[in-house]
Amino acid sequence: FFSSRRRHTRCLSDWSSDVCSSDPVLYCAREPFFLKKMLRTVSVFAALATSSAWDPFNMAPTPPMGWANWNQFGCNYNDSLIRQVADSMVSTGMAAAGYKTIIIQECITKAGHRDAQGRPMPDPEKFPHGMADLVSYIHSKGLLAGIYTDVGPQTCAGYEGSFNHEEIDALTYAQWGLDFIEEDACHKPANYSYEQLYTRMHNAILNAHEKTGHKMMFYMCVWGSDNVYEWGPNVGTLWRTTGDICPPGKASWGRMVGNFMGDTKFPNATQIGAWQDPDMLVVGMDGLTPTEWKTHFSMWAMAAAPLWSAVDIRNVSQQVLDIYTNKEVVAIDQDPLGKMTLSANNTAFPGTTPGSVYYKPCSTGVAVLLVNFGASTATITFDGVSKLFAPGTTIVSRDLWKHTSGSIENDKIEAQLESHDSLMLLLSAKKE
Repeated sequence: FFSSRRRHTRCLSDWSSDVCSSDPVLYCAREPFFLKKMLRTVSVFAALATSSAWDPFNMAPTPPMGWANWNQFGCNYNDSLIRQVADSMVSTGMAAAGYKTIIIQECITKAGHRDAQGRPMPDPEKFPHGMADLVSYIHSKGLLAGIYTDVGPQTCAGYEGSFNHEEIDALTYAQWGLDFIEEDACHKPANYSYEQLYTRMHNAILNAHEKTGHKMMFYMCVWGSDNVYEWGPNVGTLWRTTGDICPPGKASWGRMVGNFMGDTKFPNATQIGAWQDPDMLVVGMDGLTPTEWKTHFSMWAMAAAPLWSAVDIRNVSQQVLDIYTNKEVVAIDQDPLGKMTLSANNTAFPGTTPGSVYYKPCSTGVAVLLVNFGASTATITFDGVSKLFAPGTTIVSRDLWKHTSGSIENDKIEAQLESHDSLMLLLSAKKE
Protein backbone atom coordinates (compact mmCIF):
# COMPACT_ATOMS: atom_id res chain seq x y z
CA PHE A 1 0.00 0.00 0.00
CA PHE A 2 2.81 2.42 0.83
CA SER A 3 5.87 3.22 -1.27
CA SER A 4 9.14 1.35 -0.91
CA ARG A 5 10.43 4.27 1.12
CA ARG A 6 8.05 3.24 3.88
CA ARG A 7 8.08 -0.22 5.44
CA HIS A 8 5.33 0.42 7.92
CA THR A 9 1.59 0.33 7.26
CA ARG A 10 -1.17 1.76 9.37
CA CYS A 11 -4.62 0.25 9.68
CA LEU A 12 -7.27 2.88 9.04
CA SER A 13 -10.27 0.60 9.42
CA ASP A 14 -10.91 1.70 12.99
CA TRP A 15 -11.24 5.36 12.05
CA SER A 16 -14.32 6.82 13.64
CA SER A 17 -16.08 10.08 12.91
CA ASP A 18 -17.46 10.06 16.43
CA VAL A 19 -14.52 11.95 17.96
CA CYS A 20 -15.46 15.40 19.16
CA SER A 21 -13.97 18.32 20.99
CA SER A 22 -15.16 21.87 21.40
CA ASP A 23 -13.91 25.39 21.54
CA PRO A 24 -14.92 27.71 24.37
CA VAL A 25 -15.18 30.68 22.02
CA LEU A 26 -17.96 28.91 20.16
CA TYR A 27 -19.58 26.66 22.71
CA CYS A 28 -19.28 28.22 26.19
CA ALA A 29 -22.79 29.60 25.88
CA ARG A 30 -24.26 26.35 24.64
CA GLU A 31 -23.85 23.90 27.50
CA PRO A 32 -27.60 23.27 27.80
CA PHE A 33 -27.91 22.91 24.05
CA PHE A 34 -24.86 21.03 22.82
CA LEU A 35 -23.22 17.68 23.40
CA LYS A 36 -22.06 16.88 26.94
CA LYS A 37 -19.44 14.64 25.39
CA MET A 38 -17.93 17.59 23.56
CA LEU A 39 -17.91 19.83 26.58
CA ARG A 40 -15.98 17.28 28.66
CA THR A 41 -12.98 17.89 26.38
CA VAL A 42 -13.05 21.68 26.43
CA SER A 43 -10.20 23.73 27.89
CA VAL A 44 -10.21 27.39 28.77
CA PHE A 45 -9.28 29.82 26.02
CA ALA A 46 -6.17 31.04 27.82
CA ALA A 47 -4.72 27.54 27.75
CA LEU A 48 -4.25 27.87 24.01
CA ALA A 49 -1.40 30.28 24.65
CA THR A 50 0.23 28.04 27.26
CA SER A 51 0.12 24.69 25.46
CA SER A 52 2.32 21.88 26.72
CA ALA A 53 3.50 21.33 23.13
CA TRP A 54 7.23 21.24 22.49
CA ASP A 55 8.03 24.33 20.43
CA PRO A 56 10.80 25.90 22.52
CA PHE A 57 11.78 28.38 19.83
CA ASN A 58 8.22 29.41 18.88
CA MET A 59 8.97 28.59 15.25
CA ALA A 60 5.61 27.02 14.43
CA PRO A 61 2.69 28.96 15.98
CA THR A 62 0.76 27.87 12.87
CA PRO A 63 1.31 24.78 10.69
CA PRO A 64 4.56 25.10 8.69
CA MET A 65 4.31 25.62 4.93
CA GLY A 66 6.79 24.96 2.16
CA TRP A 67 8.04 22.45 -0.39
CA ALA A 68 9.71 19.02 -0.31
CA ASN A 69 11.22 16.90 -3.07
CA TRP A 70 10.46 13.25 -2.25
CA ASN A 71 6.93 12.73 -3.56
CA GLN A 72 7.78 14.19 -6.96
CA PHE A 73 11.47 13.47 -7.49
CA GLY A 74 12.48 10.75 -5.03
CA CYS A 75 16.28 10.64 -5.12
CA ASN A 76 16.42 12.17 -8.61
CA TYR A 77 17.39 15.70 -7.60
CA ASN A 78 20.54 17.70 -6.93
CA ASP A 79 21.87 21.06 -5.76
CA SER A 80 20.88 22.75 -9.02
CA LEU A 81 17.27 21.56 -8.85
CA ILE A 82 16.89 22.74 -5.24
CA ARG A 83 18.19 26.19 -6.19
CA GLN A 84 15.78 26.35 -9.13
CA VAL A 85 12.91 25.43 -6.82
CA ALA A 86 13.96 28.16 -4.38
CA ASP A 87 13.88 30.66 -7.26
CA SER A 88 10.47 29.41 -8.36
CA MET A 89 9.00 29.58 -4.86
CA VAL A 90 9.65 33.31 -5.00
CA SER A 91 8.77 33.99 -8.65
CA THR A 92 5.47 32.09 -8.54
CA GLY A 93 4.22 33.86 -5.42
CA MET A 94 4.34 30.70 -3.32
CA ALA A 95 6.76 32.24 -0.82
CA ALA A 96 4.61 35.35 -0.50
CA ALA A 97 1.62 33.07 0.20
CA GLY A 98 3.48 31.54 3.17
CA TYR A 99 5.36 28.59 1.67
CA LYS A 100 8.70 29.32 3.32
CA THR A 101 10.52 26.05 4.09
CA ILE A 102 12.31 23.90 1.51
CA ILE A 103 12.97 20.39 2.81
CA ILE A 104 15.81 18.47 1.15
CA GLN A 105 14.59 14.90 1.52
CA GLU A 106 16.49 11.61 1.34
CA CYS A 107 19.60 10.48 -0.52
CA ILE A 108 21.88 13.11 1.02
CA THR A 109 24.82 11.30 2.66
CA LYS A 110 25.84 7.87 1.42
CA ALA A 111 25.86 5.15 4.08
CA GLY A 112 29.00 5.32 6.22
CA HIS A 113 30.23 8.60 4.75
CA ARG A 114 31.32 10.59 7.80
CA ASP A 115 34.51 12.54 8.45
CA ALA A 116 37.00 11.90 11.24
CA GLN A 117 34.83 13.86 13.70
CA GLY A 118 31.77 11.81 12.76
CA ARG A 119 30.08 14.58 10.80
CA PRO A 120 27.91 13.55 7.84
CA MET A 121 29.45 14.20 4.43
CA PRO A 122 26.78 14.92 1.77
CA ASP A 123 27.23 13.28 -1.61
CA PRO A 124 29.70 15.58 -3.45
CA GLU A 125 28.22 14.73 -6.84
CA LYS A 126 24.72 15.72 -5.74
CA PHE A 127 25.90 18.68 -3.64
CA PRO A 128 29.14 19.92 -5.27
CA HIS A 129 29.17 23.17 -3.31
CA GLY A 130 28.42 21.57 0.05
CA MET A 131 25.29 21.80 2.14
CA ALA A 132 26.13 25.06 3.90
CA ASP A 133 26.43 26.85 0.55
CA LEU A 134 23.05 25.50 -0.60
CA VAL A 135 21.43 26.52 2.68
CA SER A 136 22.90 30.00 2.29
CA TYR A 137 21.36 30.27 -1.17
CA ILE A 138 17.95 29.21 0.12
CA HIS A 139 18.22 31.80 2.88
CA SER A 140 19.14 34.49 0.35
CA LYS A 141 15.69 34.01 -1.16
CA GLY A 142 14.01 34.71 2.18
CA LEU A 143 13.26 31.02 2.71
CA LEU A 144 14.08 28.42 5.37
CA ALA A 145 16.00 25.21 4.73
CA GLY A 146 15.26 21.72 6.01
CA ILE A 147 17.14 18.43 5.89
CA TYR A 148 16.26 14.75 6.21
CA THR A 149 17.71 11.91 8.28
CA ASP A 150 16.48 8.77 10.05
CA VAL A 151 16.24 7.31 13.57
CA GLY A 152 18.02 4.19 12.32
CA PRO A 153 21.57 3.65 11.09
CA GLN A 154 20.31 4.07 7.52
CA THR A 155 17.48 5.98 5.89
CA CYS A 156 14.60 4.29 4.08
CA ALA A 157 16.53 4.57 0.81
CA GLY A 158 19.72 3.16 2.36
CA TYR A 159 21.60 6.41 2.98
CA GLU A 160 23.25 7.45 6.23
CA GLY A 161 20.93 7.71 9.24
CA SER A 162 21.46 9.34 12.63
CA PHE A 163 21.32 6.45 15.11
CA ASN A 164 24.10 6.95 17.66
CA HIS A 165 25.07 10.15 15.80
CA GLU A 166 22.21 12.38 16.92
CA GLU A 167 24.38 14.88 18.79
CA ILE A 168 26.95 15.41 16.03
CA ASP A 169 24.28 15.47 13.33
CA ALA A 170 22.13 18.09 15.06
CA LEU A 171 25.22 20.20 15.77
CA THR A 172 26.38 19.90 12.16
CA TYR A 173 22.95 20.83 10.83
CA ALA A 174 22.90 23.88 13.08
CA GLN A 175 26.38 24.88 11.89
CA TRP A 176 25.24 24.54 8.28
CA GLY A 177 22.40 26.94 9.10
CA LEU A 178 19.52 24.52 8.65
CA ASP A 179 16.19 25.52 10.17
CA PHE A 180 14.35 22.21 10.12
CA ILE A 181 15.15 18.53 10.68
CA GLU A 182 12.96 15.74 9.34
CA GLU A 183 13.75 12.36 10.91
CA ASP A 184 12.25 9.26 9.31
CA ALA A 185 11.45 5.95 11.01
CA CYS A 186 13.08 3.22 8.91
CA HIS A 187 15.55 0.57 10.14
CA LYS A 188 14.35 1.00 13.71
CA PRO A 189 17.00 -0.30 16.14
CA ALA A 190 15.91 -3.19 18.34
CA ASN A 191 14.92 -2.61 21.97
CA TYR A 192 14.00 1.05 21.44
CA SER A 193 10.58 2.64 21.23
CA TYR A 194 10.01 5.40 18.70
CA GLU A 195 9.46 7.79 21.59
CA GLN A 196 12.93 6.98 22.90
CA LEU A 197 14.54 7.32 19.49
CA TYR A 198 12.90 10.63 18.67
CA THR A 199 13.68 11.96 22.14
CA ARG A 200 17.37 11.43 21.36
CA MET A 201 17.18 13.88 18.45
CA HIS A 202 14.91 16.17 20.48
CA ASN A 203 17.65 16.46 23.10
CA ALA A 204 20.36 16.83 20.46
CA ILE A 205 18.53 19.79 18.92
CA LEU A 206 18.35 21.49 22.29
CA ASN A 207 22.05 20.82 22.89
CA ALA A 208 22.97 22.16 19.45
CA HIS A 209 21.05 25.33 20.24
CA GLU A 210 22.96 25.76 23.49
CA LYS A 211 26.24 25.47 21.61
CA THR A 212 25.41 27.57 18.56
CA GLY A 213 22.37 29.69 19.38
CA HIS A 214 20.74 28.32 16.21
CA LYS A 215 17.08 27.28 16.27
CA MET A 216 15.63 24.31 14.39
CA MET A 217 12.15 22.79 14.06
CA PHE A 218 11.82 19.02 14.49
CA TYR A 219 9.60 16.88 12.24
CA MET A 220 9.11 13.26 13.32
CA CYS A 221 8.19 11.15 10.28
CA VAL A 222 6.92 8.33 12.51
CA TRP A 223 3.93 7.18 10.35
CA GLY A 224 1.49 7.33 13.30
CA SER A 225 3.37 4.57 15.16
CA ASP A 226 3.55 3.86 18.89
CA ASN A 227 0.60 6.11 19.81
CA VAL A 228 2.56 9.19 18.75
CA TYR A 229 -0.51 11.34 19.37
CA GLU A 230 0.12 10.80 23.11
CA TRP A 231 3.82 11.76 23.29
CA GLY A 232 4.41 13.62 20.04
CA PRO A 233 3.40 17.08 21.33
CA ASN A 234 6.16 16.94 23.94
CA VAL A 235 8.91 15.68 21.63
CA GLY A 236 8.59 17.33 18.21
CA THR A 237 7.22 20.34 16.38
CA LEU A 238 5.17 18.10 14.11
CA TRP A 239 4.76 14.41 13.38
CA ARG A 240 3.56 12.20 10.56
CA THR A 241 0.32 10.37 11.27
CA THR A 242 0.27 8.13 8.20
CA GLY A 243 2.39 6.42 5.57
CA ASP A 244 3.45 8.25 2.42
CA ILE A 245 0.68 9.85 0.42
CA CYS A 246 2.14 8.40 -2.78
CA PRO A 247 5.26 6.98 -4.36
CA PRO A 248 7.17 9.61 -6.32
CA GLY A 249 4.98 11.12 -9.05
CA LYS A 250 2.01 8.75 -8.64
CA ALA A 251 -0.87 10.30 -6.67
CA SER A 252 -4.20 8.57 -6.07
CA TRP A 253 -7.55 9.60 -4.64
CA GLY A 254 -7.92 6.58 -2.35
CA ARG A 255 -4.56 6.99 -0.73
CA MET A 256 -4.99 10.73 -0.27
CA VAL A 257 -8.36 10.21 1.44
CA GLY A 258 -6.89 7.44 3.60
CA ASN A 259 -4.20 9.83 4.83
CA PHE A 260 -6.77 12.48 5.67
CA MET A 261 -8.88 10.04 7.65
CA GLY A 262 -5.85 8.63 9.44
CA ASP A 263 -4.67 12.12 10.31
CA THR A 264 -7.98 13.24 11.81
CA LYS A 265 -8.49 10.29 14.17
CA PHE A 266 -7.14 12.18 17.20
CA PRO A 267 -8.13 15.83 16.82
CA ASN A 268 -7.21 16.80 20.38
CA ALA A 269 -3.55 15.86 19.81
CA THR A 270 -3.12 18.88 17.54
CA GLN A 271 -1.88 21.85 19.51
CA ILE A 272 -0.31 25.19 18.77
CA GLY A 273 3.33 24.36 18.09
CA ALA A 274 2.61 20.62 17.72
CA TRP A 275 1.04 19.68 14.41
CA GLN A 276 -0.18 16.40 12.95
CA ASP A 277 0.93 15.78 9.38
CA PRO A 278 -0.91 13.61 6.81
CA ASP A 279 2.06 14.01 4.41
CA MET A 280 2.70 16.29 1.47
CA LEU A 281 0.26 18.05 -0.82
CA VAL A 282 0.08 16.49 -4.26
CA VAL A 283 -2.04 19.24 -5.79
CA GLY A 284 -0.92 19.40 -9.42
CA MET A 285 0.36 15.82 -9.60
CA ASP A 286 -0.82 13.22 -12.09
CA GLY A 287 -3.30 10.73 -10.66
CA LEU A 288 -5.74 13.32 -9.31
CA THR A 289 -8.17 15.49 -11.26
CA PRO A 290 -8.40 19.28 -10.80
CA THR A 291 -11.59 18.71 -8.79
CA GLU A 292 -9.73 16.29 -6.53
CA TRP A 293 -6.84 18.75 -6.16
CA LYS A 294 -9.25 21.32 -4.74
CA THR A 295 -10.84 18.82 -2.35
CA HIS A 296 -7.42 17.58 -1.27
CA PHE A 297 -6.26 21.10 -0.46
CA SER A 298 -9.49 21.83 1.42
CA MET A 299 -9.06 18.68 3.54
CA TRP A 300 -5.51 19.60 4.55
CA ALA A 301 -6.60 23.12 5.49
CA MET A 302 -9.43 21.76 7.63
CA ALA A 303 -6.98 19.41 9.36
CA ALA A 304 -4.60 22.24 10.33
CA ALA A 305 -1.99 20.23 8.45
CA PRO A 306 1.43 21.47 7.42
CA LEU A 307 1.16 22.58 3.80
CA TRP A 308 4.09 21.11 1.89
CA SER A 309 3.85 21.20 -1.88
CA ALA A 310 5.35 18.05 -3.38
CA VAL A 311 5.10 18.92 -7.07
CA ASP A 312 7.61 20.38 -9.50
CA ILE A 313 6.84 23.99 -8.70
CA ARG A 314 9.06 25.11 -11.59
CA ASN A 315 6.53 23.76 -14.09
CA VAL A 316 3.01 24.14 -12.76
CA SER A 317 -0.03 25.75 -14.31
CA GLN A 318 -1.73 28.87 -13.06
CA GLN A 319 -4.68 26.68 -12.08
CA VAL A 320 -2.45 24.75 -9.69
CA LEU A 321 -0.88 27.93 -8.29
CA ASP A 322 -4.34 29.40 -7.72
CA ILE A 323 -5.19 26.43 -5.49
CA TYR A 324 -1.98 26.65 -3.47
CA THR A 325 -2.28 30.42 -3.02
CA ASN A 326 -6.01 30.71 -2.26
CA LYS A 327 -5.72 33.14 0.64
CA GLU A 328 -9.10 32.30 2.14
CA VAL A 329 -8.43 28.56 2.29
CA VAL A 330 -4.83 29.00 3.48
CA ALA A 331 -6.20 31.22 6.26
CA ILE A 332 -8.30 28.31 7.56
CA ASP A 333 -5.20 26.13 7.77
CA GLN A 334 -3.23 28.92 9.42
CA ASP A 335 -5.96 30.01 11.81
CA PRO A 336 -4.41 31.06 15.15
CA LEU A 337 -6.69 28.81 17.21
CA GLY A 338 -4.83 25.84 15.74
CA LYS A 339 -7.85 23.51 15.80
CA MET A 340 -8.15 20.19 13.96
CA THR A 341 -11.31 19.45 11.99
CA LEU A 342 -14.14 17.43 13.52
CA SER A 343 -16.61 15.15 11.78
CA ALA A 344 -20.28 16.13 11.94
CA ASN A 345 -21.75 12.78 12.96
CA ASN A 346 -25.42 11.88 13.01
CA THR A 347 -25.65 11.81 16.80
CA ALA A 348 -24.85 15.49 17.09
CA PHE A 349 -26.40 16.54 13.79
CA PRO A 350 -29.35 14.30 12.81
CA GLY A 351 -30.09 14.51 9.10
CA THR A 352 -26.46 15.15 8.15
CA THR A 353 -24.95 12.97 5.42
CA PRO A 354 -22.83 10.41 7.33
CA GLY A 355 -19.07 10.66 6.97
CA SER A 356 -19.19 13.53 4.48
CA VAL A 357 -19.28 16.69 6.58
CA TYR A 358 -16.47 18.29 8.61
CA TYR A 359 -16.28 21.46 10.66
CA LYS A 360 -13.47 23.38 12.31
CA PRO A 361 -13.65 26.10 14.97
CA CYS A 362 -11.73 29.18 13.80
CA SER A 363 -11.03 32.61 15.21
CA THR A 364 -13.31 34.07 12.53
CA GLY A 365 -16.17 31.56 12.81
CA VAL A 366 -16.54 27.91 11.82
CA ALA A 367 -15.10 26.42 8.63
CA VAL A 368 -17.27 23.70 7.06
CA LEU A 369 -16.37 21.16 4.40
CA LEU A 370 -18.86 18.95 2.54
CA VAL A 371 -17.27 16.16 0.47
CA ASN A 372 -18.78 13.70 -1.98
CA PHE A 373 -16.61 10.61 -1.53
CA GLY A 374 -18.82 8.59 -3.87
CA ALA A 375 -18.39 7.65 -7.52
CA SER A 376 -21.43 9.58 -8.77
CA THR A 377 -23.14 12.92 -8.18
CA ALA A 378 -24.84 13.14 -4.78
CA THR A 379 -26.54 15.61 -2.48
CA ILE A 380 -24.56 16.25 0.70
CA THR A 381 -26.35 17.77 3.69
CA PHE A 382 -25.20 19.41 6.91
CA ASP A 383 -28.31 19.72 9.06
CA GLY A 384 -28.47 21.67 12.33
CA VAL A 385 -25.65 24.14 11.72
CA SER A 386 -27.13 26.54 14.28
CA LYS A 387 -25.76 24.21 16.98
CA LEU A 388 -22.34 25.64 16.18
CA PHE A 389 -23.39 29.08 17.46
CA ALA A 390 -25.20 30.64 20.38
CA PRO A 391 -29.02 30.52 20.25
CA GLY A 392 -30.57 33.17 18.05
CA THR A 393 -27.44 33.86 16.02
CA THR A 394 -27.99 34.88 12.41
CA ILE A 395 -25.43 32.91 10.42
CA VAL A 396 -23.82 34.11 7.21
CA SER A 397 -21.60 32.05 4.93
CA ARG A 398 -18.60 32.61 2.70
CA ASP A 399 -17.73 30.23 -0.15
CA LEU A 400 -13.95 30.02 0.11
CA TRP A 401 -13.42 28.85 -3.47
CA LYS A 402 -15.98 30.97 -5.31
CA HIS A 403 -15.27 33.93 -2.99
CA THR A 404 -18.96 34.74 -2.64
CA SER A 405 -21.10 35.41 0.43
CA GLY A 406 -24.52 34.09 1.34
CA SER A 407 -26.85 33.08 4.15
CA ILE A 408 -28.01 29.84 5.76
CA GLU A 409 -31.58 28.75 5.03
CA ASN A 410 -33.63 26.31 7.14
CA ASP A 411 -30.70 25.60 9.49
CA LYS A 412 -28.92 23.47 6.90
CA ILE A 413 -26.31 23.48 4.18
CA GLU A 414 -27.12 21.34 1.17
CA ALA A 415 -25.07 20.90 -1.98
CA GLN A 416 -25.30 18.71 -5.03
CA LEU A 417 -21.70 17.67 -5.66
CA GLU A 418 -20.12 15.70 -8.45
CA SER A 419 -17.94 12.73 -7.57
CA HIS A 420 -15.03 13.78 -5.32
CA ASP A 421 -16.09 17.42 -5.41
CA SER A 422 -16.50 19.51 -2.26
CA LEU A 423 -17.96 22.69 -0.83
CA MET A 424 -15.92 24.73 1.65
CA LEU A 425 -17.57 27.53 3.61
CA LEU A 426 -16.71 29.84 6.48
CA LEU A 427 -19.73 30.41 8.72
CA SER A 428 -19.87 33.41 11.02
CA ALA A 429 -22.31 35.46 13.03
CA LYS A 430 -23.87 38.28 11.08
CA LYS A 431 -22.61 41.65 12.25
CA GLU A 432 -25.39 43.98 13.29
